[in-house]
Amino acid sequence: MSLHSNYSLRFSLLLLLTFPFFGFGVYLRAQNTDPSFFSQLYSEEVKPLEAELSLDMKTFLKNKNKEEYQEGRLSYLDPTTNEKRSWEVELRPRGNMRKSISYIPPIMIKFKKDALKKEGLSNFNKLKLVAQYRSGILAEQYVLKEFHAYRLYNQLSPYSFRVQLIRLTLTDLGGKKKPIKYWGFLIEPEEEMAERLNGVIVEREKARTSFLEEKEYKRMCLFEYMIGNTDWAIGNSHNIKFLKVPALDKLVPVPYDFDYAGMVNASYAAPFHTLPIKRVTERLYRGETFSEEDMNEFLPPFEEKHDKLVQLLQSCPYMDSRNKRYTTQYIESFFQECKNKKSMAYALRKVDY
Repeated sequence: MSLHSNYSLRFSLLLLLTFPFFGFGVYLRAQNTDPSFFSQLYSEEVKPLEAELSLDMKTFLKNKNKEEYQEGRLSYLDPTTNEKRSWEVELRPRGNMRKSISYIPPIMIKFKKDALKKEGLSNFNKLKLVAQYRSGILAEQYVLKEFHAYRLYNQLSPYSFRVQLIRLTLTDLGGKKKPIKYWGFLIEPEEEMAERLNGVIVEREKARTSFLEEKEYKRMCLFEYMIGNTDWAIGNSHNIKFLKVPALDKLVPVPYDFDYAGMVNASYAAPFHTLPIKRVTERLYRGETFSEEDMNEFLPPFEEKHDKLVQLLQSCPYMDSRNKRYTTQYIESFFQECKNKKSMAYALRKVDY
């Protein structure tokens, strides 16, 4: 057994001993030493991957509520060699709300592990693809803004999902539908994210804030408030993954799915009916109350990142000028709030809805 495997096993057993009363479900697995499919495509720059997804569109759309896999093919231009690569894959629709409203729902792409092994790649074989939910400029801009929400959190926390922008062509293998060109992004597999951070994913259907590292939890809460996202919850693990790393005693919450954020301002997004806001663009804090000490600890790191966050939004060559201006102004309004500490302290208080 390798040193990595020994470490992973010891760490996982330590988790079971450390948290026996929480009933955490822990992945017991060896560490991968090979590069992953996602990491080969990922770029720190906001640079789209040109790709084509070929599938039987009629079958896919007809069965999109069944979440059954079907055969397909993923082809793309290798970002290092500029050569075309193709993979035989399995595809299925995924997601909840977006699946019901989308012409092309979010897609789970599953690779054959033997094929990955043959190419010297790790066995992270499932990859989430989020594409614009329908054709048109508005839907295109929504997915670009959500992609940037992930990138903003990358700037603020190492405990975050990496995403890769993709310029996607959907081709019908049946030849009956015209090719569709969409914007989208690939999300780093959760097990790969955990391994990159030297940790493991802990599965929970229900959780409490007392299970979480306070610093990471409050940083996440402040980020969700900054982008105007209320579509998350610790209690039922909604749009949250839980990560355990050796350096920290408790769990780290890792957020995902930001299409309901005010920064994105999608036409289909609406606040949950029990919340006291009418539009997703209205900020509403959903975490534990910030103390004066919390204000002094957590706000300055955000303010120090102000220029980088704004530059990330303003420098995107694919968002149009109107949406660049909107997202920038939306984030700037958060920093304006931060200047009034008394008002901000009132906003960052726990309220039960």
